[in-house]
Amino acid sequence: MFGELRHNIPKLYLFKVLSSFLLFAPVLVLFFQENGLSMTEIMVLQALYSIAVILLEIPTGYIADYFTRKKALVSASLFLSAGISIYSFGTDFWSFLAAELVWSVGVALFHGTDSAMFYDTLVDLGRTESYKELWGKATSYRLVSAAVASILGGFIAEYGLRFTIIYTVPMIALLIPLTISLKEPQRHKEVTENHLGEIKESVKTAFIHKTDLRFLILYSALIVTLTKAVYWIYQPYFEASGLNIAYFGIVFAGFNIVAALASQQAHRIEGFLGRKKSLAALMLLSSAGSLLMGYIIFFYSFVFALLHQIVRGMREPIISDYINQIIESKRRSTILSVEHMASNTLYAAVVPFIGLYTDIYTYSAAMTLLGVTGLIAGTAMLTVFYVARSQN
Repeated sequence: MFGELRHNIPKLYLFKVLSSFLLFAPVLVLFFQENGLSMTEIMVLQALYSIAVILLEIPTGYIADYFTRKKALVSASLFLSAGISIYSFGTDFWSFLAAELVWSVGVALFHGTDSAMFYDTLVDLGRTESYKELWGKATSYRLVSAAVASILGGFIAEYGLRFTIIYTVPMIALLIPLTISLKEPQRHKEVTENHLGEIKESVKTAFIHKTDLRFLILYSALIVTLTKAVYWIYQPYFEASGLNIAYFGIVFAGFNIVAALASQQAHRIEGFLGRKKSLAALMLLSSAGSLLMGYIIFFYSFVFALLHQIVRGMREPIISDYINQIIESKRRSTILSVEHMASNTLYAAVVPFIGLYTDIYTYSAAMTLLGVTGLIAGTAMLTVFYVARSQN
């Protein structure tokens, strides 16, 4: 059994690679604008997508915990394939919304489930001490894949923005046979018929019973929001700064390479800095990148966004490891889904206002707003948490 189980590790690496090979990533906002959407509409679309994920996140996480992680990942692959197919022929807000909603089901099904399956595979193999390093590699492979896709997508976009989506469809479809071939790890949970009760208990564990877990979930939500919101401003910002669209793919590839390196070295960086400084670094780097882009605008302003990419690479392996150390296996997927739900809740609440702010003012003003907000909110959260912790 363990021989077959070992194959899960490279297969989950490949899952990360294929699910991240999104040729449209460096030009998606421009594709939306080509089809008549304003920045406000683009951000509303992302908010509605996030709300859908929020509603699905905990139930799908529980499905993965109760009905097996493999079935959840196979289902995720089917929904992702359907979602990208709808996107390939969408032409307006409503067709894009339909694609986003179908895609959101797939994302909700696999997010947290892939890392939970990876962790439980390591439990069965007696290698949990390697999780941070190995999952960091998985994240780095995902980012390298995204980098290659960005370069190709930039060249393809010169022939038509829609082609970047059409050519992504077969890559996502390959996830279906891949997930079918996965081996389910041994179950590390008690079987129960009280499904709703288990979900409620997982939420209580996340937000009531464990103070450290609550802080990690909320702080992770802040960092995710800061790094995701800027993504939607990058493309029109770069265009406004004078960067030719032909270079977008190369720039975004560079972003992903930097994020991949940061992810691969996250366990070493965290080991050097320690938990407190590592968490603070995520907020400081993210805020600094936004502030620099807001105040210094020229052809090479995209270099400041590399700070965001370091945060992108470091956040998941560091914070997911902290969370996995706290929670028990039987609720792992559900609580990791709670973390993702919290991130999407904050993101959905913030991005429409960022889109409106961008339409009213400028792209650089929106960057500045995100930088200042992140600095204030992140500092306040860290201060309150560590002061409360020192008093206990």
